[in-house]
Amino acid sequence: MKEDSGFTLVELAVVIMILGLIAASLFPLFTITAKRQKILKTKEKALEIKKALIQYYRDHLSLPLPEKEKCGSYGVPYNKLGLPSSSARDAITGACYMYVASNDGHPYKEIYVDGESIGKTACVIISKGSNGTFDSENSKPQNGKFQSTSKDKKFDDILISISEQELKAETWWVMQVWEDIADLNAAAKILAENDDDNDGQIDEDPTGSPCKDKDPPGNCDGKANWDLIKKSGVNALLNAGLLRTGDRAVDPWGTYYIWDNAKKTFYSAGPNKKDDHGKGDDLHP
Repeated sequence: MKEDSGFTLVELAVVIMILGLIAASLFPLFTITAKRQKILKTKEKALEIKKALIQYYRDHLSLPLPEKEKCGSYGVPYNKLGLPSSSARDAITGACYMYVASNDGHPYKEIYVDGESIGKTACVIISKGSNGTFDSENSKPQNGKFQSTSKDKKFDDILISISEQELKAETWWVMQVWEDIADLNAAAKILAENDDDNDGQIDEDPTGSPCKDKDPPGNCDGKANWDLIKKSGVNALLNAGLLRTGDRAVDPWGTYYIWDNAKKTFYSAGPNKKDDHGKGDDLHP
């Protein structure tokens, strides 16, 4: 008896129908999985932007302004952050993230998320989500108020924020700068008031009349002479032995503290190590 080989047309039709049913049943699962992967990637990209923003703040003590060239008024400043241009768009629909930032109350007095203030120096990064629109309060960035959640079922925005508290935690060394400046200013005041003959030394044993050859203890003439500090800055304090340690003479970036003779205070040139005369990223009391 001859055995049949292969499938009949009916059997093939049945197999194709079964495969079609399986594919049809799996399609929604594939769609949901792909959507979830895009959402996850969008969150990952937003967190990468957040990490770059925190590093930028460490380096400049301010948040960068939005990039307006390709994404309107609220684009992610990828160039300043050293990120690829693709970072400006999410992985869900390829729409631009919204980036809104405030520095010390400018241009927003405060930034709010879900009704709570996240500070005067803070920012948000927002994706439109799958529906392709910024929902609820996120559609009005000029108000400085944003949402990460909503009772509205259509709301699907993805929001990542950086609060003022987070930024301060990342720049704890700023407190060291203020402590250094306070010590330097106190030492400068002692030198200015007690170095009556402007020789860089204070409270010397007198050999002649007060305030002439050498300095007697205390402020002999009742005046403050800032000339030596104006000329030599922290070196005047080091030479006079008024600093507990030479480390006080330099800021966390290895730059000598600068003397502002008009305001009678020292200040730091900041992360860029450049004297911006009390402006820019300078740390000036």
